[in-house]
Amino acid sequence: RTPVPVLALAFSPDGSTLAVGGYHELTLWDPRTGRLTGRLGGLPQRIQTIAWSRDGRRLLVGGGTPGEYGEVSLAYPAKPGPRKALGVFEDIVLGVAFSADETAIAAGGADRTVRVFAAADGTERWRAGFHADWVTGVAFSPDGKFVASSSKDRTVK
Repeated sequence: RTPVPVLALAFSPDGSTLAVGGYHELTLWDPRTGRLTGRLGGLPQRIQTIAWSRDGRRLLVGGGTPGEYGEVSLAYPAKPGPRKALGVFEDIVLGVAFSADETAIAAGGADRTVRVFAAADGTERWRAGFHADWVTGVAFSPDGKFVASSSKDRTVK
């Protein structure tokens, strides 16, 4: 067996849990003891990006299979059941973010698009393809009016 590379990780807002991305799953760790506390499966092949909600109840997960598909999903650490897929991309998702009020989710990936989804039901609200190369990161402005995106094309838009 070969160890799976870790491509993404994020501390919960209260610091009690570290979410670590692997292949098809997130593992949850207690950073104080180093003990594995949970596994969340049914996720994309490669998890590239993770973001916690402010209350620590939801995890936003982006990933996929390079060159094949990308996915952005919501996972629930307290309920290790099925995840909620919000959107499918034409290539791997590399960046995700919650808006400050957590009503919207932004995602961007190797298909050169940035998309915004409603957090409540996953409805796609907006899509733009203005980068010439992979979108590597996304962020909301504090007031939620703007989404910034970074790209392998060496631009921020």
